[in-house]
Amino acid sequence: MSFFERSENSTIHGGEFTGIRVEEGGTFTNFRVEKGARVRVEGSKDTGFKTLHRHVAMGAVHNSGERYDPPRCHPNTRTAVIAGIKKWIMTFPESKMFWLYGAAGAGKSAIAQVLAELCYENPDMIFIGAFFFSRTSVNEGRSNEKCLAATLTYQLLQAIPEVKTHVQTALVNDPLIFGRSAEVQFQELLFKPLLSVFPSPTHGVIQSTSLPLLIIIDGLDECESREVQCYLLETIDKMINFSDRLSLKIVVASRPEVHIRNSFDSIKTHRHIEAVDLSNDIEVHDDIRRFLMEKCHELKSNHWMRQHIPPTWPSEDSIENILVKSSSHFIYAATAMKYIQSHRHLPHKRMDVILALSPPPTNSSPFAALDTLYSHILFQVEDMDAVIRVIAIMVLPSPTAIGQEPVKLDANQRLTPAFLERLLFYSPGHLELLLTDLVSIIDMQNPAQQMRFFHASFPDYLCDQTRSGRFYVGDLLQSAHADLASGFMHYTSLKCNRPTIEIESFEKLEQSLALYNLKTYKDRILAFYTSFNFHYSRASFTKDSHPDLHEFNFASFFRQGYDPEIHKQEISLVLMPYSSFIQTLECSEVHVNEALSRNLPLYQTCIRDFLCCYDGVHRGLADALALADYKISKYTTAYTMKYIIQNLSPSVWKVIDQNGLHLGEWVELWPAHCLFAFQEHLWEVLHDPQKSGQHALDAEKRLSALVRCLHYLCINHGIELKGVQDFDLTGIFFPSEIPRSSMGISWNYDELTDSEMMDRSAFLISKIPPGSLASSKLSSILLENYPEIHES
Repeated sequence: MSFFERSENSTIHGGEFTGIRVEEGGTFTNFRVEKGARVRVEGSKDTGFKTLHRHVAMGAVHNSGERYDPPRCHPNTRTAVIAGIKKWIMTFPESKMFWLYGAAGAGKSAIAQVLAELCYENPDMIFIGAFFFSRTSVNEGRSNEKCLAATLTYQLLQAIPEVKTHVQTALVNDPLIFGRSAEVQFQELLFKPLLSVFPSPTHGVIQSTSLPLLIIIDGLDECESREVQCYLLETIDKMINFSDRLSLKIVVASRPEVHIRNSFDSIKTHRHIEAVDLSNDIEVHDDIRRFLMEKCHELKSNHWMRQHIPPTWPSEDSIENILVKSSSHFIYAATAMKYIQSHRHLPHKRMDVILALSPPPTNSSPFAALDTLYSHILFQVEDMDAVIRVIAIMVLPSPTAIGQEPVKLDANQRLTPAFLERLLFYSPGHLELLLTDLVSIIDMQNPAQQMRFFHASFPDYLCDQTRSGRFYVGDLLQSAHADLASGFMHYTSLKCNRPTIEIESFEKLEQSLALYNLKTYKDRILAFYTSFNFHYSRASFTKDSHPDLHEFNFASFFRQGYDPEIHKQEISLVLMPYSSFIQTLECSEVHVNEALSRNLPLYQTCIRDFLCCYDGVHRGLADALALADYKISKYTTAYTMKYIIQNLSPSVWKVIDQNGLHLGEWVELWPAHCLFAFQEHLWEVLHDPQKSGQHALDAEKRLSALVRCLHYLCINHGIELKGVQDFDLTGIFFPSEIPRSSMGISWNYDELTDSEMMDRSAFLISKIPPGSLASSKLSSILLENYPEIHES
């Protein structure tokens, strides 16, 4: 039943009327309600814009109040990147999509903000609008795609008012359009209206223009789910196809997450995409320096306590320290500067906190914003236990260098995904899958290249429990050492023909070692021994966590049926790291007695085998050991053995190396601390006849070395030493045959004074027991040569 049909100038006095509905096409004309009457009208005509406004995320717009003081580039920084994007907008009509990507904190949002501000004011283009995604925003509409089309449509209406009628038609025709897919919303509210107002062969309400139309979408990776992120890229691609004749330009900024990269790769199969990786911005280092210096200058000029700021502040070292920690990412420098420029504190004192020169005040966190970013990224990880294990390994310090070439097989410089996978017995590709959520903070794009943290400050966060909380790795480092020690142990055991795992995986590992600057296969084995010892000495493990390490026996590195006569080269290969390992056990509190009881007997056998290898080959080496004893006793230097060996004559080297000892390679490959460990244990054996047997440093050996010293003194003064026909004095320690050290150190008898040589002689004499056969021989030699020696 219809009341007031075609009524005009109607008045209602009192009563209550509800559910009044205006049918399509109907009108109320001059309808008046007097006091006391209540009328509620349903279904009044709606333009649709109220619905649009309810779905707009105003906080996502580049100039919204919610984003007051948004991240933006410091003046005169990132100029090349911004200029490159503007050039692309204006001069490449065939290219429709631009991907700006970089690690977390690289400055993507700041660049997008400045670009939006510049383009908004640029009369040479039409800035349709921007949308800044944010997971942490208080505005829920910025964390998902539900408000994206509405927000861009709202901005489109401001930029091109001519589209209003077409947008309104879409809203009225489909009042529930914001419940439909993003693809439908984009098509009906953005692209169809744009196509309606721009010229074509058949229609158009705006005169022909070549001005590009720009849309900016920042923080795509901040949208709530990976599936939606990929879907939005697919939708944008379809809309570009749908409106191909428009001069449309879409800039997308995001982290280089794997799924986003894959989506762009898929689009690239049929469309040209311009892409810029901010990690390749060669100007960013200078830009960060400019930002820091100018901000500090502002503080010195404008801070209300500027009279208390030292005139020399900030020092170059302070700026450099922050630059290093920034790792070419603006977020660290920006976070540090926000903390420093507090008006409630002195800037130079706050910088001391940043540089860890002073403790932070109570309840003050200099890197709160940065910590929030790191924690947010880590919270996205699915298998945190496995991921944190790998991260702890990356945080570890590197093994000791070998010689002059650092061998950091597990350090960030050398830690490739392929290498770590094989060392931890992962299947190929497993590590990449495991760390797929962390591509914005861990660089591992190429499996053949080193893994590294994009942010030098990230390990600081991980190792400070007050900052990282549940992601703290400090308690995991000893376990990480155990993981790597186990991997190196299995590898080395395999190479000594004592396989403990399948050989196929290590054949691949051998291929990966070609990446390292180690000269030979044997050098690589030495590097593995060093790495194993480095990690084993710092590991914490139990029988349950690492049973292989708990039961470890260095003997497992040898073949079954070990025979020193057959495996002389194996002795030289294993003895030096074995010495370092034994010293580690002696200095460690972890499983000391048990481990020593398993390993010490075999080690002492190895030393005796080592002595057997050169016994009788050339008497000069025994004399060299006796002479080295002088330095060990008097100065306890780690270099003596090294210098003694280096200064043997070439003729002696030839004989020794042919016999399989390869001492020359030891000197080049092993650092002093490893030589020192071997040296100490060797001398312990040589001074104990029960351990060394016929190889002990007895009176006869010291007499032989003494004769060499006297022989040198006599030759140096043109005197012939008599009564030494039974001693072999050829081929060693003659001034003309002693080579200069290749290590830049000259320790040879050519430079020893008579007084120094006499010191050595006196030391050797003191070690020869009176009444012994050697003492009698010495007396005879001294008496026979006394006049000449005394005269010289």
